[in-house]
Amino acid sequence: MRPAITVSLKAGRTATADELAAHCQRRLAAYKYPRQVEIIAELPKTMTGKILRRELRARARQEAG
Repeated sequence: MRPAITVSLKAGRTATADELAAHCQRRLAAYKYPRQVEIIAELPKTMTGKILRRELRARARQEAG
């Protein structure tokens, strides 16, 4: 199974995980759209603003058990 796609919404925006997945499904090929979407408050970033993917992976491993 594919890992969940993790997103952070801009301030003042609202969307559900199902809405985001449906939006991607309409615009992307069947093998490209995410099957699971996880919404978090803020993505972990370095001091220069790069996203810390290893922290997202570690978080996903913890939640998986």
